[in-house]
Amino acid sequence: MIIPAYTSSFKGSRGVSQGMVPRFVSHGQAFIPNEEIRLEFCRTIREDKRPDTIKRAQESDKLILDTIHMDEKAVAAQIGKVHMESTNPLNANNENSLRAVIQLAYFSYKDYYLKMEELPAGHGYADIVYLPRQGETVPALIIELKWNHSAKAAIDQIRDKKYPAVLQEYYGEILLVGINYDKDAAAGQRKYECIIEKCTRLQ
Repeated sequence: MIIPAYTSSFKGSRGVSQGMVPRFVSHGQAFIPNEEIRLEFCRTIREDKRPDTIKRAQESDKLILDTIHMDEKAVAAQIGKVHMESTNPLNANNENSLRAVIQLAYFSYKDYYLKMEELPAGHGYADIVYLPRQGETVPALIIELKWNHSAKAAIDQIRDKKYPAVLQEYYGEILLVGINYDKDAAAGQRKYECIIEKCTRLQ
């Protein structure tokens, strides 16, 4: 079984301690995932000169900035756009497609973040957590995904199950991101909803 843990704290570009660098523990042995491979993949994508690849990278960068700036409408609109462009109409509303859409929409995260999925946190499992890389001053993101509920229900789950507790030794800003997709709405009316809130240390 692999469980997340944390190494010593690191300092960001402003010299302020930002928290704990994640590592992983398996059978009592710690190891660091091969970030070099992921970084090389990201570099390759960025050096791809095809217009569609460049556009996707630019849109992903903008989505990350929109999330950081708490522009909920822009985030929902871009995720919806990626959903329509990247999913097969026959399984666009499959329950697994939402996570895949989020992963594709935020694919340039490797420039800024380390990503953890289904992370044991508080009284449950956080869907997706983006923790800033060493030297980055962007906020950490805790993302909860919902189908046919509401973005507010996603935010409430993050708070009620105390997901931010997993980052209790991280000293930077944390944003809570709730995303919902109304898959049972009539065709043409299905849309994403997003709520973004700042986390306080008391939560």
